[in-house]
Amino acid sequence: MSSNPRVQLAVFKRIDAALSTYYQRCGHTNYYNARGHGVFLQYILDEELNDKDIPIETELSDHNDPNQCAYKITNSKSGAVFPLPSYAPVMDSVHKDRFMFYVLQYCYQHGESPSDDYVRATILARVLACPQTQTSQAQKQKPVHNTNASVDVDTKNDDDDDSKAPPPPPTQTDSTLQRVSVRRFAPRYPPRAHLNIFTAKESTKLLNEIVVEHFDNDLILYYYTDISTALQINDGQMQLYEFKSEHNTNAKDTNANAAAAATDNNGDDDKKDGGATRTTTTTTATLVSIVNYDLHFARTGESVYGVIVPNDNVKVQQDKWMWQVGEYASAAQIEAKFGICANELPRSSRQTTWYQQQLAQDTSTLLVPDTLRAMVEKETDWASVQQIKSLKRNVKMAKISITLSRDMWHEFVLTSFANDALPLVPVVVNKNNAHWIEWVKLVAIEGQNIYVGVACKRNLHDGKWSVQSICLDRGDLYNKHRLVGHDTDDDDGGGGGDDGGVAVGAVLDLFKTSLAEIKFSDHESKDADRKMTVLKQQIRSQQESIVRLKETITRMRNSMHAAAVAANVIQQQQQQQQQQQQQ
Repeated sequence: MSSNPRVQLAVFKRIDAALSTYYQRCGHTNYYNARGHGVFLQYILDEELNDKDIPIETELSDHNDPNQCAYKITNSKSGAVFPLPSYAPVMDSVHKDRFMFYVLQYCYQHGESPSDDYVRATILARVLACPQTQTSQAQKQKPVHNTNASVDVDTKNDDDDDSKAPPPPPTQTDSTLQRVSVRRFAPRYPPRAHLNIFTAKESTKLLNEIVVEHFDNDLILYYYTDISTALQINDGQMQLYEFKSEHNTNAKDTNANAAAAATDNNGDDDKKDGGATRTTTTTTATLVSIVNYDLHFARTGESVYGVIVPNDNVKVQQDKWMWQVGEYASAAQIEAKFGICANELPRSSRQTTWYQQQLAQDTSTLLVPDTLRAMVEKETDWASVQQIKSLKRNVKMAKISITLSRDMWHEFVLTSFANDALPLVPVVVNKNNAHWIEWVKLVAIEGQNIYVGVACKRNLHDGKWSVQSICLDRGDLYNKHRLVGHDTDDDDGGGGGDDGGVAVGAVLDLFKTSLAEIKFSDHESKDADRKMTVLKQQIRSQQESIVRLKETITRMRNSMHAAAVAANVIQQQQQQQQQQQQQ
């Protein structure tokens, strides 16, 4: 994120709005002042903290010390307070600062106030640094053993007899699972599953079979889970849990010396049973992360979570694919296996207030004639707009390039945007550790039976719309629309959402031709003129260099000639002197 003060101010306002909900839940109803500024925003303005030298992404990062954060509302000149929920214990100033930091960080990362469940389970646990270990219900009754300890336990029965002693029992093991730490999941490569989390083809195929949501094929589902993982990482929902697993191995010790040394309390010889039982405890570390795909089991309707574990089975090169999808599980299964409670699991990235606000944007403002014409004709350099092409070698669809004049393109865009039969299609865009909603309008190239998509984005701060890209590929548009999370299933494999009842699939079927590129003829001529000008400047510069070089050579030649003349004169003088001396 940029540390530009204008950008930061918008982020501060977003946090301010989220904090108002937290204050209300704590019983504070006077959060906003007469100017409409909340406690947090007014504090930022009063303390002049909207400074590029104090970037918010640093102050509220996971790597910053909570007690070193610059945002301490309780230090406000106005004497503002930061309330604690009624269920929070009494805290000193250090713990209060930590609590305030984690609440602010949550509002910054999610655009909304943390729930009471999250505050109880996560924030208070971090603030108080509670050492208590959480274990699954099935494991709470098991004993805790010392790490790497070996003990001999006498299990002799007084009635045992050598002649009747059975053969030594097979080795038996049991284990306990204890949570050691929780920290944010940090991928090595840009946030998404690709290059970070390996997903076997068989795993994706299985997922497609067990979820109620429809995906035409496994490749479409993989793209969905890939970018859904990116959304979870961007939102800070994926946590990395470290567990300590203690394994106890029980075996008969048949060593003669050990058997002879083992006696019971009555002094009876234990050699009769062939030796004592030795219990050996070993400890291993286990790392687990959880991702919420916003998918559901077909049989139960429960949410499907991906269980992410270290990748030990597939060759890792250059630190790629350090993780892998171990299994798909429900909340109950995860709690039973790892002791991770339901309120600790990652929340849906598609149900956050910020995300829902993006989907609820008033797109009618984009269609205002004057606003639209200004964006199309004056504010957009179409030759510089990114054109998203197909990455597939699809031999079934012709790939061509078309050349249009700027005026022709403007007319096509304006006409199509005014056509209500071509709805705006919401898509999810993931880029630079962030994601947002863009709206795509299909544009008809009249007379060619060709359609392309024009993606627009609304600035949440000033409400202004701008063109982001030109989509030339149906598959890319469909995949990004599928990410929105609407009920996009319909008979033709497309989607329908809040599009006035018009099925998006039917709209996408208008893509009959996959374009390789749209060229703008007037831009090409201008570009040729610029190239010609540059070429002339280069020729002129080279000519001037040649002239300077000739002048330098002439000067050198003159200097060399003068030196030769001088040398000749000196030589003649020396000869004359020698002749005079001889006479």
